[in-house]
Amino acid sequence: MRRYILWTLALALTAGIIFLVLLQSASPLLYSAEYDAFTKRHANPAVLKPIGQDNADGLLPLMSDLLDTPGTVIVNLEYGDVDIARQDLEEFRQLSQSLDSLVINLDMSESEVGDFRRMNQKNLQILSELVESTARLEELNTLEIRFRDARDPASLTSITYEGESLRNQVSQLYTEYRSQEEPLVSISENLELDTTGYEESQDHFEQIVKKIGDEQENRMYTLQTQAPPDSNSFHLTISLTPREAAFHETIRMRGFLSGDEIEGQEIDIFVDTKKTGSVFTDSRGNWEYRYRVGAIAPGRHTSFSVFSNSTFSGIASFNVMRENTFLSLSEPIVTGKGLSCSGRLFSDSGPVDGVSIGLMIDGRRMSSPLTDGTGFFEAFLKPEPGDHQVWAVFSNPDVPLSESQSRAYSVNIPPSLLQEPGFFDSWENVLALVLGILVLAGAIIGAYAYIRRSRPHMPAFLRRSRTAGEDLPDTVATPDTPIQESGQNVPEPSGDDVFLAYSKAADSNIREAVHILFSSVRDEIAGMLSLKKPLSLTPREICRKCSNLPLFADLSTFVRLYESIRYGVKIPDEKERQSFIDLARAIHGSLFGGQRE
Repeated sequence: MRRYILWTLALALTAGIIFLVLLQSASPLLYSAEYDAFTKRHANPAVLKPIGQDNADGLLPLMSDLLDTPGTVIVNLEYGDVDIARQDLEEFRQLSQSLDSLVINLDMSESEVGDFRRMNQKNLQILSELVESTARLEELNTLEIRFRDARDPASLTSITYEGESLRNQVSQLYTEYRSQEEPLVSISENLELDTTGYEESQDHFEQIVKKIGDEQENRMYTLQTQAPPDSNSFHLTISLTPREAAFHETIRMRGFLSGDEIEGQEIDIFVDTKKTGSVFTDSRGNWEYRYRVGAIAPGRHTSFSVFSNSTFSGIASFNVMRENTFLSLSEPIVTGKGLSCSGRLFSDSGPVDGVSIGLMIDGRRMSSPLTDGTGFFEAFLKPEPGDHQVWAVFSNPDVPLSESQSRAYSVNIPPSLLQEPGFFDSWENVLALVLGILVLAGAIIGAYAYIRRSRPHMPAFLRRSRTAGEDLPDTVATPDTPIQESGQNVPEPSGDDVFLAYSKAADSNIREAVHILFSSVRDEIAGMLSLKKPLSLTPREICRKCSNLPLFADLSTFVRLYESIRYGVKIPDEKERQSFIDLARAIHGSLFGGQRE
């Protein structure tokens, strides 16, 4: 029995070792700079130095190229080479992506290089919009000639108004580009970079703005002097109140439609040549539309109204102000399942609703909750165990609100398996778990099969039924137990030589005599039950293996008597000697007599 237990433990231990190896096989990386860090904001300098040396050597030349490339894009736009400017812009975008990767890999987000990177990203956005606006203005110049020759006043008016909107947009882009010159040049000079090309690009950008303004003035003059008169009898006006607004404030747009059948006519409202809504005139031809300032850049914008795609109002301009924002973050609460974060966003005019807030952990955006009507936001995060820095940021170039950032909090997430996010999100982890379960199940099945095969095979005719609740005896029966009859026609034990040897040895050495007879009985039982290595079994172990056989009572008495003579000091009398022989015959009869029934 001990062997079975040892084999089972060995198989279970082997399965456990294989399971642990499978868990590590999904990520066999033995060492990296990230693994050597106590937190995500910590790095081993001895490791990072050889890794980042080549990248650091190429950082300053890359920044120098990024200062020169905007000037190339702007010069090509100034001379009307839009296609070449697009190619230069794509090169500028690729260089910017390289800088982003270097700043992240070298962990320089909070340095002057990080500030340079943020301003460079802003320049990339400005130049992208400038290229698209300039390309559209080139198309308008072609359309102007076509519509003027076709004597199409409605289409000519439409492109003229669009040109006015694009002029305002380019002018605003120039203002933003100019605002970045001083801080970007200051950082570049501290890093000993040549800023000549970038400073010259400011003048070329100004020339583009002037050129677009002149073209738009000519376009307006053409519309007023050379466009054929409108054949319809309608006239449409527009006025704005107020002409200056901030985020989520409302501008009232009102006008008047004159002509025939003016009641219930649909008026389309456009802001920067994009349709924002429609209204209907009343019985007097008056109309009113409330425009809520939302996703629109700060600066000057144009609006106009159109009736029946042919009657245009004049252009009315309004200004969108940029407001400062104030972002607060409450101290994060560590729970058993993660991190609970909440805060509020305010502007100069009150709570800001409907905007996205970035929740950052160690510089990585983990969630983007939206603010409600009171400026409140909340989110539940699941960071990895360890020490972290948590803060909130607001940055959205599509709305007229300034960027803001909350204070940072230090939090500690205790190590817990429940807090490790996404264990089952990784297919490697799932595969390792499934393989581990299969190996463990195979080990258990193999152990069970081995134990089952190692059990002695018992013929069906030797089994006896046991009543429910009956326990197996722990000891053999007493010598006083009566001998069971073996029935009629029971054959004698094979080989009378055994009994002859017993009789001869009993006179001189009774202990050796009973051992001869016991060995014969043991061999018969071992052969019938297919016992392996019967010589290694004690008499009582053989007796227990026969506990559910009809011969158990005789065998237990036989074993008890054998032990008392073999290992004791008792000298049996003639009656006990004969009893020992009778018990052996009874056991033999139970074994072979039942087989012949």
